[in-house]
Amino acid sequence: MKKLVSILLAVLVVPLVISTPTSYAKSNVDEGSVTVQSIDGGATIEASIKSSDPNESVQAVIEEEPNNYSLNRTSDNGYITKSYKVTYYVPSSEQPSSGITPQSSQGGSKSEVGATARITVTYDKKGDLIDLQTVSGGWTPESSLYYITDREVIYRADSITAGKTVKKNPSSNTFNYSPNWGYVQYYPSTAYSGTGADSWATIRVNGMTAYYNIEVHVRI
Repeated sequence: MKKLVSILLAVLVVPLVISTPTSYAKSNVDEGSVTVQSIDGGATIEASIKSSDPNESVQAVIEEEPNNYSLNRTSDNGYITKSYKVTYYVPSSEQPSSGITPQSSQGGSKSEVGATARITVTYDKKGDLIDLQTVSGGWTPESSLYYITDREVIYRADSITAGKTVKKNPSSNTFNYSPNWGYVQYYPSTAYSGTGADSWATIRVNGMTAYYNIEVHVRI
């Protein structure tokens, strides 16, 4: 009887373990830059920020962004939508008359949000084929102190020798593209191939030479 109970427990528990999506995050910090990565249910998102001043402390935070969609939302036609927001933190813009660098209550330098970036991909995957239906998103400066330049977006399903890649340079802080490829060869994410979307931009500070290069990469 004990043996039968053990078998039943194994049958009940194993499917739960198998169905749990892999999800973790990692970060790499270098002088004046940081890169963070998050893996969620088959999608990988990586974000980075690099300051023009290697002595500055910066931060990037990735969040799942339901917005007008639900994360991992499956539409009536079977397409999946994944949407993310990245918040970029830069040194505080406070400039006390004493010239002393502002510090937090914990003793570290204060930081504030410089801008956020958003990216959404909608797709359907069938075996070795994928239809990348839409790629949308944009950048939002936190205040009038900051503005965005050098915008670039690439959506792709390619390797170094084959596939499809399109590069765009949005003229505003929002973008929305429909590749209209239909079902094309799916390329898994490796050092030489990938399927998904990328965005690049620069956060600039009004009246200052300081700037921050930001990136977002989504692989599905």
